[in-house]
Amino acid sequence: MGKVIVYGYTQFFAVNMKVQVYANGVLKGEVSKEDKIEFDIDTDTMIELKCSFRKANIMAYNNKTNQIKISFDRLTGAIKPKMIQENGENYEQKIEKVQT
Repeated sequence: MGKVIVYGYTQFFAVNMKVQVYANGVLKGEVSKEDKIEFDIDTDTMIELKCSFRKANIMAYNNKTNQIKISFDRLTGAIKPKMIQENGENYEQKIEKVQT
């Protein structure tokens, strides 16, 4: 059994935006600024984030805790989900450290 934790955005310019969180097409709830939602998954699951006309997808994997942090692109307003680890470091940063 896996777990998904989705953290809401923290940016000051994103005002009162609610992001709907879907797991394989099923609405699990909403997150807003500095909010979070948690739910369990039993298979690898596509997480879809929707806010107004914007949307983004990120894969969550079974048998692990998937922590997803939401941010918005300041120029385009696009939703930018990132998978983070328990120490707060995202996977992209870890990969860069290994390659250097």
